[in-house]
Amino acid sequence: MTRDQNRAHTAYQRVIDVPADMKKEYGGNCLRLPAMIHQNGLCQTLAFLEAKSAKYPWFSRLLNDLAAVTGLAHTGGQFAADTRGADLGTYQRYTREALASATYLKRYAEAVLRAEATDAKR
Repeated sequence: MTRDQNRAHTAYQRVIDVPADMKKEYGGNCLRLPAMIHQNGLCQTLAFLEAKSAKYPWFSRLLNDLAAVTGLAHTGGQFAADTRGADLGTYQRYTREALASATYLKRYAEAVLRAEATDAKR
């Protein structure tokens, strides 16, 4: 399988496994994720997800799912830590991988969860 096929498969598996009680908020934030990474940078986006994870479980789920889809870390916390400590070339690679992965999460949130941008909570 290609990298894109792996991303697509993992993202699909993660999205279909989202518990019913968090589908709306999780899906809405999946829709925002690629734009957040693009506008704010990967490090700042991961820090935002980490900060919100304590209060809202869908942010924790999204952070862990992003890490899983990228294949760069086993947990969201580890992915964030690795990103913060990365040199420039590695950071750029992580950002490209995270954007590609976030795009698949967004697509499947739209298709499977029927998410809408208004579902996102901050």
